[in-house]
Amino acid sequence: MIELFITVISVLAAVLGIVSYIQSNVIANKEFRSSALNSFNNARTRTVTLLKELESYCLQNNSFNQHLMQGFSYSESIEMLKKALDILFTDENLKLLKKINKKTIALEKLVESIEVHEKHIIEIQNYFKKYILIENLNDSIFNSIQ
Repeated sequence: MIELFITVISVLAAVLGIVSYIQSNVIANKEFRSSALNSFNNARTRTVTLLKELESYCLQNNSFNQHLMQGFSYSESIEMLKKALDILFTDENLKLLKKINKKTIALEKLVESIEVHEKHIIEIQNYFKKYILIENLNDSIFNSIQ
């Protein structure tokens, strides 16, 4: 009877160990993959959108060489966004993120780079919309009144 009890306890301990392993590794890796893919897609979409907005604005206002923010002209900012698309948001990196089976330091660094890039994109978008577009709208309204 004691042997049966010990066997049942041993089997339960093994099952709990397996469940714990699955929960801590497999599920965590799936969550990391999902989060990484969301970050990648959101940041890439924001980058493409901002790039189009800046290029359109520059074409309409002939402002490629004008200062945008933090010592960068529009053309320099556009070039940096294009470089980010070419280096960070590649199909290779997307495939890599889709294949994540195990969270590694290299993948964590990639995701961290994507998240930092997205924060900068949001800052630039907010600055552009708040100060540049609104200022131009106000100028247009003022000029139409005169």
